[in-house]
Amino acid sequence: MADTDPAIPPDREASLAVGPQWPDGHVLEGALVLEYIRDRVDDVPHDLVAVYDARTACAILQGTVRDQPMRERIVEVAGGVPGVRKVDDRMIIMR
Repeated sequence: MADTDPAIPPDREASLAVGPQWPDGHVLEGALVLEYIRDRVDDVPHDLVAVYDARTACAILQGTVRDQPMRERIVEVAGGVPGVRKVDDRMIIMR
C-alpha cells in the first residue's frame, strides 16, 4: 500500500493528483497551469504558484504581483486553461 498523507483524505489526494487529459496526453496539474500562464503573460512573478484541484476543476493561484492589472491578467489567462472552470485567486499585490 502506498504511503499517503493522513491529513489529506484519500479521495481528495487523488483529485489533486489527476486532472483532465489534454489532447497531447498530458494530465492537467498545477505545473501545466503555471506553464500556460508563463507562456502568455510577460513578467510573471517568480513566486507564483498554481495548484489544480481536479475535483472542482479549480486553479488555485498564490504569489505576489506588482499591481492589479497584472493580477487580473493572470486570473484571466488561468481561467482560459482547458479544463479549468474556476480560479481561486489568493495572490497579493506588492506594497
